[in-house]
Amino acid sequence: AEPAEPPRPVADTTAVDTAAVRDVLSAYTAGYERLDVPAIRRVFPGAPANLDLSNVRSYRLVLDNVEVTFQGDRATVKAVRRVKAQMKAGSTQEATSATEFLMRRAGSGWVIERVR
Repeated sequence: AEPAEPPRPVADTTAVDTAAVRDVLSAYTAGYERLDVPAIRRVFPGAPANLDLSNVRSYRLVLDNVEVTFQGDRATVKAVRRVKAQMKAGSTQEATSATEFLMRRAGSGWVIERVR
């Protein structure tokens, strides 16, 4: 008798999903740094309706200590968000805050649902 084939493990997509989530975060960061609201909305459809970067000269956004956890088609990303914004009129504003991104699978990719 032929030996039975061992059962195939369920594909672990964590590495692929983690890479995809990090790509979304990179696109989010790049959108802010380019002052490109449509680019931000592509990865964060629920961005505030009044999101306006027209009064900003430059925007630097860094996410540190990024931790991604998955639960089915949802992901939670915890990070420290560091922002340095140079306004067209006025001073430079800097802020550092613990931030949580709630994300969901959308088709073959991921989108940000909420930032808090």
